[in-house]
Amino acid sequence: MLIKVCIISFPFRPLIDSNVPLMHLVKILAPICQEIYILSSNMPLDSFSPKTKVIDVKWKISNRSILSRISNNFITQLKYSYYLARRANDIDSIIFLGASTFCLPMLISKLLKKKALQLTTTSETRMVKHNSNRYGYTINILYLMTRLFERFNYVLADQVIVYSLNIVNEWNLSKFANKISIAYEHFLDVNIFRVTKNLSSRGNTIGYIGRLSEEKGVMEFVNAITKTLSIKNDLKFLICGNGYLKNKIGLYLKENSLTDHVRLMDAIPHDYLPTYLNELKLIVIPSYTEGLPNVMLESMACGTPVLATSVGAIPDIIKDGKTGLLMESNSSDCIASNIMRALNHPELEGIAQRARTLVEAEFTFDKGVERWGKILEKICNSR
Repeated sequence: MLIKVCIISFPFRPLIDSNVPLMHLVKILAPICQEIYILSSNMPLDSFSPKTKVIDVKWKISNRSILSRISNNFITQLKYSYYLARRANDIDSIIFLGASTFCLPMLISKLLKKKALQLTTTSETRMVKHNSNRYGYTINILYLMTRLFERFNYVLADQVIVYSLNIVNEWNLSKFANKISIAYEHFLDVNIFRVTKNLSSRGNTIGYIGRLSEEKGVMEFVNAITKTLSIKNDLKFLICGNGYLKNKIGLYLKENSLTDHVRLMDAIPHDYLPTYLNELKLIVIPSYTEGLPNVMLESMACGTPVLATSVGAIPDIIKDGKTGLLMESNSSDCIASNIMRALNHPELEGIAQRARTLVEAEFTFDKGVERWGKILEKICNSR
């Protein structure tokens, strides 16, 4: 397919954000597209194929006030828009990977008469809502701005791409149904993410692997640890990730004498993730909001049962008692009782096996290329 695509990604923050979605999307598009441009920041420039051109936009993480962050965000959007205008003759279509509040580049895309695809990886509006303690008194302003910007991008986009039908309903996107497609950039090498240790041979270690921020429900998971240990005191817990809640979590573990039961680590390098997943009896994803968590699929491929809240695309993949376990909420009491339900489940090994089979069948590289090929072909035919 002779199409030249530009991917606009929200600036990558080392040690905080995973660049796996972007890396995967580029790999999927490589057999389909003639050229791929990437507009992002702090990207590993040597990780892409020769047909990929990375435009590294200078961007620094701001730890100052919300107004300073908004200003920094606006300046970044101006830079993105400038590079888009300069490369206009080299680009046919523009994919917004996340970046759902980047209104200036979206507007420029339309002014340049380029096809714009909004790949919605997460709900920025919901993320702001569930990080209210972090943003303090500015939460209402930030929430309204984020909601307005997201809707603006949805209205202007030629295609809105989401991970599942559940997301359409959960994020109130039904009004855009005529331009919604279901696709994702997720795929796994099941020869790397595989079962190297049978579930019955693993210790009773419960894991959380992800960003340490409020929307992920990680504090609720931490609060559930004491309650779970009061029922079964031989459990161990592993918490891996980075984020602004890390110091708070570390302090909580010390104050509640949990350091002997809980190991708190930095984010695990992706190459080592299969080793850690094969040591877990259960992984918990207690999020308030999600898209389609990579760690869920990676855990399933490694034969590690997943216990998760029913948000985002999760309930389209996890069927309770069949391919994983779902929680009614992410309250600490609910998490604790569901951890015990999982550990005592008579079909836990069967759940793990069926989850592995599902990933092998649905989340392959070839499936990803096929899905995105159809979407880009549709875009090309509508030009």
